[in-house]
Amino acid sequence: MNDERGNGWSVVTGAAGGIGLEIVRLFARRGPVLAIDRDDAALSDALVTVESAGHRIEPAVADVSSPSDVARAFASLPKDLSVRCLVNCAAIFDHQKAEIMTLDAWERVLKINLTGPFVCSQAAFPRMGRGSVVVNIGSINGHRAIPTHANYAVSKAGLMMLTRCLAVEWARHGIRVVSVSPGIVDTAMNRRVEEQSNIDPAEVQAKLPLGRYATGYEIAEIVEFLASDAAAYVSGTDLLADGAWTALGAS
Repeated sequence: MNDERGNGWSVVTGAAGGIGLEIVRLFARRGPVLAIDRDDAALSDALVTVESAGHRIEPAVADVSSPSDVARAFASLPKDLSVRCLVNCAAIFDHQKAEIMTLDAWERVLKINLTGPFVCSQAAFPRMGRGSVVVNIGSINGHRAIPTHANYAVSKAGLMMLTRCLAVEWARHGIRVVSVSPGIVDTAMNRRVEEQSNIDPAEVQAKLPLGRYATGYEIAEIVEFLASDAAAYVSGTDLLADGAWTALGAS
């Protein structure tokens, strides 16, 4: 990952599990990582499992939608080093039918999933320069309407537009902004979704062209590519990583 401002840090939110933890695990092999999550205990337990190969991993407990929390997290970085990559991965879900969805459920999901990436991107910006990258983790839900997912889907669709807006505004600074929209990923979060909605994972996987869910590591590898020099001319776009689900048109 090129950083014209010297040795920089990667910052990953939602770092205590799932895709976020896999990204931390992968990025830590190449340099220091600030791992942000709101769950202190889960973050501490997760980072014990990461093989950092001598690179520094700094944990930070923060609610990504809180500017003061995020400012404290970024303040823990060495003042003389830049942020070479910010990965906005933190997200929550609360699936309900639209007609009975509470305003609290609507606002909480948008606050974490959409306001959070905006707040973190603003905090990272002063430490970023040419060669720096923001990678937003979207979702197939931002591309298609799925029953009971209105709050989550709108948050992810909004995140794709935030990606485009920041990419256009920050291009003059040499900062790229991209997003990745995974299909279904085998994570604890997805398993909770399936339990909440009484979904049979075997039935769902049988409908997918590749016949299986993605792994968190596979999504992390895509993020690593997008943050690398190999993707130096990729900005303002979303990469759909759904195993051809959208191409099939399956529901």
